[in-house]
Amino acid sequence: MNLEPRGPDAVASVFAVLVLYRQSLAESATFQSLSRSVQDLAAAVPLLVYDNSPTPIGDPGPGSHPGWDIHYVHDPSNPGVSRAYQEGARMAAARSKRWLLLLDQDTRFPPDALSHYLAAVTRHPEGRLFAPILRTGERVISPCIYRFKLGFPLPEIQPGLQPLTGISLLNSGMWIAVEEYLATGGHDVRIALDFADHEFVERFKRRHDRFVLVDAVCFHDFFRLTAQSTASHLARFQFYCHGAKYASKGLVDGILTAGVVGARACVLSYRHGSLGFLWVAATTLLERKPR
Repeated sequence: MNLEPRGPDAVASVFAVLVLYRQSLAESATFQSLSRSVQDLAAAVPLLVYDNSPTPIGDPGPGSHPGWDIHYVHDPSNPGVSRAYQEGARMAAARSKRWLLLLDQDTRFPPDALSHYLAAVTRHPEGRLFAPILRTGERVISPCIYRFKLGFPLPEIQPGLQPLTGISLLNSGMWIAVEEYLATGGHDVRIALDFADHEFVERFKRRHDRFVLVDAVCFHDFFRLTAQSTASHLARFQFYCHGAKYASKGLVDGILTAGVVGARACVLSYRHGSLGFLWVAATTLLERKPR
């Protein structure tokens, strides 16, 4: 199957997935910024809005946002991003779309972001996975060197075809061939948030050893949780622990995971004056994985 449509045809072959939690479409930096790109290209892009909020934000309805063909799903069980991305891939395949664009709610894209994606697809027809440069503040967080379950900044970044050896990517902004996503197995639905991207990229590497870095710089917000309560941080840390547990493979990786999670639990316990983080780490890691 040809995976390299050009120009407007490439836009028409994309299916986007945006995951929301306690935030409306109008509040989402991702939706706001990408809407400018969509309107500039005069393209109707199918978009699955997967709402994980306890109370639904509400179905925007057809034609409510120019340039988008919105499909709305509300899932109050809050399964995180992986189930949403899997559902988006299923819908994309059913509609014979060639590309899947993965999004979270807190990424600011440049106004010409989609033009840069399309240029990268045209320039690198062999590419199966494309990703932008993600920054938080002045720090580049994706792509990154990925070792010991931690991401470290790359010394140099150049757009274009890049090796994946020792490298990982964050979810938001991934543009991937639908058939490759499905062949890889997609995101592991047991991993709701943290480590979902790294675990997926590790499996993608078994089929491909390169990705294309798109010449677009996006800004990702990691600061939303800082002003919230200890209880909110504990709930968020439980997602982190579950993700680390299911992303680990084998005994050595499990020992490394326990060390990383334990260290993070100690830091958070000290910062919040609560032993709850150590308890969450211990009970989660010692819980047996279901077969």
